[in-house]
Amino acid sequence: LNFGIHGMVDDVSKSFGAVLGHWMEPVLAPAGLGMWQIGVALISGISAKEVVVSSFCVLFGISNVNSAGGIASLSSQLAEVGFGTLNAYCMMIFCLLYVPCAATIGTIKKETKSMKFTLKMMAFQLAAAWLVSVLVYQIGSLF
Repeated sequence: LNFGIHGMVDDVSKSFGAVLGHWMEPVLAPAGLGMWQIGVALISGISAKEVVVSSFCVLFGISNVNSAGGIASLSSQLAEVGFGTLNAYCMMIFCLLYVPCAATIGTIKKETKSMKFTLKMMAFQLAAAWLVSVLVYQIGSLF
């Protein structure tokens, strides 16, 4: 997040992380998660699921999310970009179902002794998370 194509950057939206997030936007959009910040937060969540929320806050420039003012600031910024309750539910569903943390992935690889199985498991969980999130968002959007 500190480096971009021209070296060190001050603006996170010009970083390599933002580029990856922008690539993910069209894939996550049908699930109501079509913001580059969400893509970057989900990538960071592979290290540990609880990192998703803190990464999300950092990407929106909220430094004190544990305070009432920080939560209010994040809520207002998300409301401004159209991220509502349905989007939040889809984000929670996606986080619940997508790939487990890196330690778990490593353990699965070690226990099964198969990189092929591990990659298939990760692909299946990503597909399941995307599909369920898309269904919830698309059906929820009808109401």
